[in-house]
Amino acid sequence: FDEPFSLYEFSEGVAIVSLNGKEHYIDNKGNFILPNNYSILGRFYNGYAAVGNYDEASQKQLYGLIDKNGNLVIDLMFESMPGFSDELVDFELNDKHGYLDINGAIVISPQFADAFPFRHGIAAIAVGDDCNQAYKSTCKYGFINKSGEIIINPKYDLATRFNEGLAFALLNKKVGYINMKGETIIPFQFD
Repeated sequence: FDEPFSLYEFSEGVAIVSLNGKEHYIDNKGNFILPNNYSILGRFYNGYAAVGNYDEASQKQLYGLIDKNGNLVIDLMFESMPGFSDELVDFELNDKHGYLDINGAIVISPQFADAFPFRHGIAAIAVGDDCNQAYKSTCKYGFINKSGEIIINPKYDLATRFNEGLAFALLNKKVGYINMKGETIIPFQFD
């Protein structure tokens, strides 16, 4: 299936489309909106979207935020920036993850080896090294609140965000589910 044009879900009246290998924003009538100065476009959340470009000097993809008018409100300086959830955006700077608010102020300093978006005021984070090397890493996952305080100690080999009150976690190569208090609800028994 070779389509030159593919559509994505709308968010705040704007969708991202790909045409001839380049991403663009469109409105709900299919009109191209905002100048496309970026190689990577993110979904809008509360009027802001993460965007990215390759930086020749650092030889890295760098990310920042634009507003609905296309104005760059946070400079392209972050190594990753998946987008907003619960009014905060997680970012990576110098191989450490932290969180910004919508105004671009750092509210949780970059200190974690890995981080997930907030959901219900809680985010999974990791401490240690080599988080991308499953089973070979010293990386341990836990959870923080929006003040950056650890509320579930990092002891899991992997953990993700909460959905329907439970979070997937991996402990000693077994999968289980915990609640927002860190209590095991579904035992660590699955492969």
